[in-house]
Amino acid sequence: MPYQLIDHTADVAIRVKADSLDNLFIDSAKGMFEIIGNPSHGVDQKVHINLTTESLEDLMHDWLTELLYIYETDNISFSKFKFKKLDKIHLEATAYGQVIEPENAQTEIKAVTYHKLKIKKEKKGYRVDIIFDI
Repeated sequence: MPYQLIDHTADVAIRVKADSLDNLFIDSAKGMFEIIGNPSHGVDQKVHINLTTESLEDLMHDWLTELLYIYETDNISFSKFKFKKLDKIHLEATAYGQVIEPENAQTEIKAVTYHKLKIKKEKKGYRVDIIFDI
């Protein structure tokens, strides 16, 4: 698993560690869809995402929020991601997935929170803790 569940009182939290910033964003998204419990492994849908923010943490929040919004509105569960550009305030990516039946989901994520959201540079890459409001 590219992430681990961490204890949180009322919500669901994950810790993601990755060797690169791209992989940190990818593994965070995969973790979110695994928590939802209806992961896609097909790739008959693709969505282009272009975001600009003021910080790396805002970018992570907005990335996951955009994917969650697409899941909720178009029922697309994403499993693969390709980044064209990713820096501290901007990303361009393509997310690949398939339309799924939302009633098969195990956990409803209402929102990605900012609570304790901090991306940390470590010796072997990056780490982030993400809390999802359920």
